[in-house]
Amino acid sequence: LMRIHVLRARAKTLGEPFALQSALEHAVMAANLAPDRQEILFELGSLLLEAGHIERGLGALEKARDVEPRYGAAWSRLVLALERLGRKEE
Repeated sequence: LMRIHVLRARAKTLGEPFALQSALEHAVMAANLAPDRQEILFELGSLLLEAGHIERGLGALEKARDVEPRYGAAWSRLVLALERLGRKEE
């Protein structure tokens, strides 16, 4: 999880496009190894949104919400994903 955070930060602060892709790859691997870890699912969903994979990001965020329904950040990102998909009514 730490490597994902570091790569994501490098992508944002230094504008390194490979860092976002690398963070996404690490998040996918982590989610495959621990499919019920809310933190990993949240990071995966967030990275997918940043990379423009909105539908896939929505799916990961829904899983994160299902694992820990009280995690407010997952709900916030879900709203963002739905807005990007034009599904504001949900």
